Amino acid sequence: MLGTALLAPMLLVLVGVLLDCVTIVAGLGLGYCEASPSYCPLKALFILTAVTVMLTHALPDKRPWTFVAKGPAILPYLAALNNMLVMLAVL
Repeated sequence: MLGTALLAPMLLVLVGVLLDCVTIVAGLGLGYCEASPSYCPLKALFILTAVTVMLTHALPDKRPWTFVAKGPAILPYLAALNNMLVMLAVL
């Protein structure tokens, strides 16, 4: 059984990658093209989950380090935000 120390980072990354995929599909439906044609959501999910879990276990549980350990999990959310801003013609 996975403990919360493993489950929380994995869920953060999973939701972020899914949100990024949804915005990519929506953008492709609007006629935009993907900037990186070799982007694979499964590869991103695997890499970001592995890095986040390794950092969570390697760094101490003190306050500044918990933010650093979960930092890679924020990247797909930033990508999804970028996709939404492009679709709204802000960028």
